Amino acid sequence: MGKRAIFVLMTLVISSVANPVGVAAQSDPATVYRQFIDAINRGDLSAISALVTDDAVLVVADCQPCVGRQAIVASYVRQIRDHVHVNIVSLQQTGQTVVARTEVRSVPIAAAGVERIVLTATAVIRDNQIASDRTIPDLNDAQTATFIRAVTMRFFIRRLGDG
Repeated sequence: MGKRAIFVLMTLVISSVANPVGVAAQSDPATVYRQFIDAINRGDLSAISALVTDDAVLVVADCQPCVGRQAIVASYVRQIRDHVHVNIVSLQQTGQTVVARTEVRSVPIAAAGVERIVLTATAVIRDNQIASDRTIPDLNDAQTATFIRAVTMRFFIRRLGDG
């Protein structure tokens, strides 16, 4: 075997040990968060599942909180059914924490008479996965405030009907 062939073979062996097949290269937290949002927008439950830790905590309106991969994936089944689409407006990273301002569109949002709502998410990334994601609505945004009022009214009307 020639010296060049041995060099190429050794390079392949070393690179496969450094980054084995099936193991993701280390990504920065902002990239991991963008991958998560892309998976949501594609409706890719497998990718969503792969991008959260086993013990992840998700706090959003319909999940107060969802703890663990199974509960989180279940919450996204509902969101995907509702044709959710998330657009990242801005994203800042400090260490392993990502803060993203997003615009969200979905069937229930449109049904409330608004085009989109604005949310701020704070996500902590651990080992290329989301360990926590806490999302709050921007009530200073008129459309978001309208949506929250509509959802709150529906909740209370349902509760009164049950009593």
